[in-house]
Amino acid sequence: MSKFSTAFCAAFSLYLSLYTLIGFSSEPKRIEFLMAEVTQPKLLIFSADWCKPCQQAKKAMKEDVSLKRIVSSYEVVEYNFDIAMPMRRKYKVDRVPTFIVVSEGEEIRRQVGFNNTEKLKDFLD
Repeated sequence: MSKFSTAFCAAFSLYLSLYTLIGFSSEPKRIEFLMAEVTQPKLLIFSADWCKPCQQAKKAMKEDVSLKRIVSSYEVVEYNFDIAMPMRRKYKVDRVPTFIVVSEGEEIRRQVGFNNTEKLKDFLD
């Protein structure tokens, strides 16, 4: 077999594999299946109602447009520090506010406390 034939067979085989996997129809189930594999990182927020820095951080995340955009790139999960004891133990959280970025089940980074909006933006961006 010539080099051209071998390359053609390999390319055609790849084409058939992709056609089988994706299909060239508009079936949403197949497209959803492929998109479901892309996971969004999670932002875990541990806060308390009595904590002033926690309230300031929540206000900043609602009002600051650029911070709001950054936060929207995460799946945000909020935990009440006083109630979520199992999660506090799991992530070893002993102060509030605590912001933890988790990707594929692993902690990527953490910030404890809230001083200003710019530091939170830098942490999340």
